[in-house]
Amino acid sequence: MNNESSAKLPTLAVIAVVVFQFLVAALALILFARGVRIGFAEHSAENTHPPDVWYALGELLATIVVCAVSATGLLMRRMWARWLTLILATVPLCAVVMEKAVYKRHPGFDFTPVFLEYAIWALVPISLWWWLVLTRKRVKAQFGSLPLPR
Repeated sequence: MNNESSAKLPTLAVIAVVVFQFLVAALALILFARGVRIGFAEHSAENTHPPDVWYALGELLATIVVCAVSATGLLMRRMWARWLTLILATVPLCAVVMEKAVYKRHPGFDFTPVFLEYAIWALVPISLWWWLVLTRKRVKAQFGSLPLPR
């Protein structure tokens, strides 16, 4: 490859972050489609749906949109996408840690504390990886703002 074409490509680490974000968006899309199908099939005879269904489907839809937009922006090396990805690396981890700290166990079988613990173990390395990749000077230089057209 010549220098001109290699200057246009993001680093391999950024491409790995993009691939991971697209995989998360694809997984969320599968879960969203499955949730819509199951949610409406089970409750089609009823006029009411459990209120949690709408929150879960909305969260999945938001995850799909944010991950796809952020990954596309990273491929185009936009500064806002870099910042959005750093926010995506921080906010879910903080939310899960806060939920784990304030969660009160319910009587009977309650899988939520175990789920929150596994979520923390999954989010910590992902968040650290994204922060390490996207805050390096060489990577930040790729996302430099373009001069405004006159």
